[in-house]
Amino acid sequence: MRLFHLFEDISHQNLVIYPGRFSPPTKNHLNVYKYLAKTYGANNVYIATSDKVDPPRSPFNFAEKKELLSFAGIPANHIVNTKSPYMAREITEHFDPSSTVLIFAVGQKDMEEDPRFNFKPKKDGSPSYFQPYAANKGKLETFDKHAYIVPIPNFEFELAGQQILGATQIRKLFAEASPEEQKQIFTELYGRFDPKLFALVQSKLAPQVEEGFDIEGLKRNAKKVAAGASIAMAAMGGGHAPTTPDLPVNPLYIRYREAERKEQLKKDREEAIKRNAPKYKGQQFSRNEN
Repeated sequence: MRLFHLFEDISHQNLVIYPGRFSPPTKNHLNVYKYLAKTYGANNVYIATSDKVDPPRSPFNFAEKKELLSFAGIPANHIVNTKSPYMAREITEHFDPSSTVLIFAVGQKDMEEDPRFNFKPKKDGSPSYFQPYAANKGKLETFDKHAYIVPIPNFEFELAGQQILGATQIRKLFAEASPEEQKQIFTELYGRFDPKLFALVQSKLAPQVEEGFDIEGLKRNAKKVAAGASIAMAAMGGGHAPTTPDLPVNPLYIRYREAERKEQLKKDREEAIKRNAPKYKGQQFSRNEN
């Protein structure tokens, strides 16, 4: 059943979709949701995000994001799992395309730095499907013809005394903090504390080598993670088995050491080629880094 059949007595003129990775979800996303709900009507606003997990930029799956967004204060039934959030067919298929105006709300900063929508005419000269909302206000068409992009104002906020400019900064700030500082950051991000959800965020943004061990930035502490080093080297097939087998593997540390190992291999092979070039002139050298 399409959603518009459930609300035949309500005019669904607008369908507003707020797409994104939400990594991590925060109360700042609630501020955006409230702004959109106030502007376009709470029944008309939905968050679209995917189940794709691709650390470090997208460490959360859909269920985890939904739980954190709900914890922040966004209604769970307005958070939708979509394969492609910037198309959101899982949402639009429930609305009548001939009587609904489709609006995608995109961060103003994202539109300026990395625009995801192209307003240029098609090859045949006809207008593109996506159009800027502001330039068409007053003559909006239903989404069987066009969809519209509206920039979201930047809702700036501070976290741990720093002005936050984006999710990358939040992830870095959290990963480099001590466990006690991480608890404070979590509380600032969501307005309250929950030990279960804190453990979830901590496991995604700052994996620990052992309980209570403080990772204050991956590279800065590489030499300090003595216990994790033996585990990491064993996991990569180089080095001895750990003397403390119960310690969990730190995935961030392993990725760092693996990248460092490949870079060193590359340098060693380039040096070998230079040294042996006169001896093996004309021969091909394998540069496989695996």
